[in-house]
Amino acid sequence: MNKTLIAFGGQPIVKISTGQFLNKKELDHIRKIPYVKHNESNTMLSVENSILNHKKLNKIKNIVWSEFCKYVDQVLEIKDDFYMSNSWCTLQEKGGSHPYHNHPGSMFSSAYYAQAHNGSLSFSTPKSIIQSGFNFDYKIKNYNYFNSSTCKIPITTGDLLIFPANINHESGEHKGPETRIMLGASYFIKGKLGFKKKYNQMDITEK
Repeated sequence: MNKTLIAFGGQPIVKISTGQFLNKKELDHIRKIPYVKHNESNTMLSVENSILNHKKLNKIKNIVWSEFCKYVDQVLEIKDDFYMSNSWCTLQEKGGSHPYHNHPGSMFSSAYYAQAHNGSLSFSTPKSIIQSGFNFDYKIKNYNYFNSSTCKIPITTGDLLIFPANINHESGEHKGPETRIMLGASYFIKGKLGFKKKYNQMDITEK
């Protein structure tokens, strides 16, 4: 697997070219589940919010969960435990897109592209990281992850992105002939947090 750490505005975004693809049986299962039209775009959104618990999607769930655990261990380098709190699917036909949004109630999110040709996922912040102290309007020589407030990441079939859930992101216009299929998931922390000696310990237990 090819992995890239993207430090956009100091945020830990990881892109993984998994080389793992869904077979026809798995794709057919995804197409047959109930969907509703998203109220802010022409994207179709799965009615259910725990789609990766379907037995027929167990293979891809294991891949996504394994990569998220590596993200926590190797990128965040923290010992705290997490769990997958939600999972869903979106479908986009040619010309479809999804406007900027984030995922409230979650700490991290992932997006696995089961079918996506020449697409992109863009991230946006109100201002660049170098404007977070003094909000100067710099004369940019070359745009990069530190002086820009937007970041466009190309995606294709088999790609997995993991990122903080609070970052605004949008999917660019779908120009491919086939339906773009994305399996999303969100994650939250669980267990004991903080330290008794600092008087900030709390217990968050997964229900």
